[in-house]
Order: sequence, then structure tokens, then C-alpha cells
Amino acid sequence: MFLHRLRLQHKLILKIRYCSSDASSDTHKVIKETIDSQNDKLMINNEVKRKKKLIFAKGDKKFIDWKRLYLKAGNGGKGSNSFVHSKDHRGGPNGGDGGRGGSVIVVADSSFTQLAHLKSAYHAQCGRNGSGRNMHGRNGDDLFIKVPQGSLILNAGTSNIIADLLKDGDSATIAYGGYGGKGNVHFKSPLNVRPREFTEGSLGDELYIDVELKSIADVGLVGFPNAGKSTLLRAISRATPKVADYPFTTLSPNIGIMTYKDIKVTVADIPGLIEGAHVNKGLGHVFLRHIERCSFLLYVLDISVKDPLQQFEILKNELKMYQLSLTCLNSIIVLNKIDLIDHYQTIVENIKNKTSLPVVGVSAVKLENINILQELVKKTFIK
Repeated sequence: MFLHRLRLQHKLILKIRYCSSDASSDTHKVIKETIDSQNDKLMINNEVKRKKKLIFAKGDKKFIDWKRLYLKAGNGGKGSNSFVHSKDHRGGPNGGDGGRGGSVIVVADSSFTQLAHLKSAYHAQCGRNGSGRNMHGRNGDDLFIKVPQGSLILNAGTSNIIADLLKDGDSATIAYGGYGGKGNVHFKSPLNVRPREFTEGSLGDELYIDVELKSIADVGLVGFPNAGKSTLLRAISRATPKVADYPFTTLSPNIGIMTYKDIKVTVADIPGLIEGAHVNKGLGHVFLRHIERCSFLLYVLDISVKDPLQQFEILKNELKMYQLSLTCLNSIIVLNKIDLIDHYQTIVENIKNKTSLPVVGVSAVKLENINILQELVKKTFIK
């Protein structure tokens, strides 16, 4: 397209050059305006394409909480087959050992919140070969991979846990570097004063791992899309998740810290669940790993729907289909959006009579009964 425009412009310029001398100035003016308009269109098209790329780049950012990595530790350097130089060629062995290969170490770093920065493959430095004069080869540098707190390292495709990095600074050596080879000086004996034997360095570990991020939170918010979980998180903490009046506003987990009286509680808001999430409807179960570490759950229900208790049963069943232990956690039922209906107390009392869990009605938008909810959270947290 661009070359076509250049050819067209070239033809128009040739017309101007070879126009007869008696051609009117109006003809030249029309041709010049045609070239200018084509240049303007080309600039506009290029600008539109550039903005589309920027928009796509901004909108394509996804929350990455799982990644498969290939790790290769460094190989050990080989030993040296060297002798002391002498006039009679009877010098003894002086071959040095090879250096050890670098290891791959995974470190938890609180400055990271997801796994998007990780590459697909990592290679640690190999050890250098030994040399004469009993010189040891240089060891390979260890390779450090930084991951967020709460990262779980597993053997690829299995549930075998290699390491669980919970705290900032926690580390684990995942792939060990190979040992350096032995120089020929190690093989000297009374029967073999000029040995030519030496050993190659051993190979470094090589493996695939899965890195799973599980948010570290005390409380998990579970609810249907548009139940007001993000608004509730804003109301009880200083977090500022995206809030809008349409389903699936939250597309990645959000973490907030609720400070109430003398306690601090970490709260995780995950994307909404719908019936059939266990068969990958909606956003599926993919984000439920972020509440596996929680001490207790808040079931956030929309009180303005026809049957809030049915929503609770659906949510509980979805958790059961994902991991049975989640349904055994201490829980609080939060009936949100009480500002949308009259006589909400009747609905709250009705649900209290049908369940053994604590029930509280709140309005996250107008901050009604938020202090009651915070008091309930404090009591459950202390338990």
C-alpha cells in the first residue's frame, strides 16, 4: 500500500515536470493539492494504526498466576590434562580442576505481584575448564529468579511440590549445577607418575517446573459477578479495585488490608463465580487458588435478587467441586446492596433462620453496617 502511494505521487510529479509551458497555474495547483491530500491521508492512517497498537498493548495486559519454566543449571568444567614443562620432558602433572556449574535459585520478592515478568527458559552459567599450573576453573554464577510471595514451585505436569515460598526472601535451589571435573594431578601415583587421566565435569540439572501464584490472604471474598465484592473491598480496606455496574468487572485478584481497631486482616477479592464454573463456564475455577490459603471466607450475596440463599448454595457447591476443604472454612454471609430494597431486615432474619453461619446486611456503596461486618471479621479472625 505504501509503495503504491509512492508510485502514484511519482507519476503526479512527472506530470508537473513535463507539463507544457502554456499550462495554466490552476492545473499545477490541482496536482499539488492532490499530492498533499494523499500525504495527509497516509499520515492519518499511520497514526490510527499506531494508536490501535497502543490500545491493544494496554488492553492485552493479563494477570498471570501460572507459568511453566524450563531450567538448566550450568555444567561443570572439565579437568585439565597438563604437565610441568621441563627440558627432559619428565615434569609431573599440574592439571587443575574444572569449576562447578551455577545453580538456579528461586527467590520470593514482595515487589512482584504476578508472574508476567518470567521468561520461558533460564540457563545458569557453566563452570570454566581447569588449566595448567594447578589452576582451578572459575565456578559458574548462580542464577536467581524472582517470584512473588506465595509462589508454589511444582514438577511440571504433576502435583509434586518442590518449594512453597511464603515470605519475602524465602528461597529454594531448584536446579543444582554440575561438579567440576578432576585434573590429572589427582591421578598421580608411584606407579603412574605422568598420568594422562582427567574427568569431564558433570551435567547440571535440567527440568521443567510449574510456578503457581497463590495469594496470601486471611479472608477471601466469594460471590457472583456484580455482587459488589470490589465495592465491599473498597469499603473495608484502602484497596482501589476497578468498580463498574456490569458483570465480570474484576478480571484478576485484588488484595486489600482491613485495619480495624488493633488488628490488620488481609482480604482477597477474586473474579466472580457462576453456576457451572467447575466446567469452565464464565472465568472458571482458575482464580480459586488465590483463596486456598485463606483462614475464612465472606460469601458476598446480592440481597436484591429473588433468592439470595440459592446463590449461596450454588457458590458453596462450586467451591466443593474445586476443593472440598474450602467448604469447611469458617464463613460469614454478607448480604450486600441493602440500600436497594425496603425492609431488608426481614430477608436477613429469614436467612439467619435457615443457616448456622453469621449473617449481616450491608451497603458497600453507602457504607451502611460496615462497622458491624468489620467486628464480625475481627471475632472470626481471632478464633
